[in-house]
Amino acid sequence: MNNEDDNVPYSGPDPGASFDVWTVRSRLSESEKEHAREAARRASVDPFVEEELSPLPPALKAATYGKPMMASKNKIFEEPGFEGLCTSINNAGNTIIVGGRNGHLLVVDARTCATMSTINLSKELTAAAKNQAAGVALLPPSCTAVRFMPTSTGTKQAIAIASQGPHVFHVHVSTGKVISSIHEKGNEVNNLVIRSDGGAFATCGSDRVLRLYDERTSQLTCTLDHGDGVNTAGHSNDVFGLAWNPQDPNVLISAGWDHTVQVWDVRLQRSVRSIYGPYICGDALDIKDNRILAGSWRHASPLELWDLGSCKLITKLPFFQPEQDACMPYAAKFGRGQLDSFIMAGGSGGLPSVKVFTQVGELVGTMQATSSIHSIDSVGSKEEQFVAICCAKELRVLQINK
Repeated sequence: MNNEDDNVPYSGPDPGASFDVWTVRSRLSESEKEHAREAARRASVDPFVEEELSPLPPALKAATYGKPMMASKNKIFEEPGFEGLCTSINNAGNTIIVGGRNGHLLVVDARTCATMSTINLSKELTAAAKNQAAGVALLPPSCTAVRFMPTSTGTKQAIAIASQGPHVFHVHVSTGKVISSIHEKGNEVNNLVIRSDGGAFATCGSDRVLRLYDERTSQLTCTLDHGDGVNTAGHSNDVFGLAWNPQDPNVLISAGWDHTVQVWDVRLQRSVRSIYGPYICGDALDIKDNRILAGSWRHASPLELWDLGSCKLITKLPFFQPEQDACMPYAAKFGRGQLDSFIMAGGSGGLPSVKVFTQVGELVGTMQATSSIHSIDSVGSKEEQFVAICCAKELRVLQINK
């Protein structure tokens, strides 16, 4: 009888290529098999063990890489001090915006990956904000989140919301002009989301509070920072993951360093349910069809689907790592539009990569990267279907065939 491991496909880097690429081999080497066995042993002692409602079949659970995937286009970040942290695609699929560690927004033509413009958010900060410490030269705050407004259909009309330190800016993308700004005193904004109808947006960050704003007036309408005091308590540490339920404007979810996912009801203005386990360190939380996607920055069982209503674990997706901490997720998203049958996740580690799954948990393929993956977005219009992958050193565009 054949050893089960002998039938596991493997992809490895081509040493003769001048850029990174996966080449498929028919089987794993002995050392790689041992890494896989060790990963399985570590997963079996996962401290966050919970029974799965719908565990994957053994054949899907044992998946390692799937088919090799390559970006159709990429853009190396050449600006000094620019490290890609966040990204967003407009509805038309013709423009990608990338936020950097140096506080700049890079506007990119999605079809060519050419730079269209660079927006310096730091110049919009007040003199007081720039000189918080007298006589000390401060680096500009990083741009930690950016989202195109869902009504943006082209570059001339495109409006984006971006966060930098305690500030939230509305930016007219084609001119680079800041239309409005908000200062969240005492907070460092880690993420923001826009309601599907574009009528409101929400932020989260270091002070553990979710803030909801009216999009038209930029006025604060609600703060979410506590539970019912019995079953839920809100967050106790920094919040990084944030998602608005596209099917119910009254429900948001958030997650972060406290190993919890909080389910918030805007009408009650508190957390109504919570999940213990996911350790979210980036934009790795999403919601679709009452399923929560959580990408935890850890080695064991990092990618999971949870049921929104019961807060029970549905299944663990096969996020195979050939060695300890090879790639732990910073980003995880459901596909949008015509790509809504896919799930994408990627992160950091010794072997950073992006994995693409179907909605039922089947691994489609893996794309290797040369630097950490910090953010993922997708567009699935009739004209354009692709995934934008924001790495620390470059932007990649990945085509996915349905």
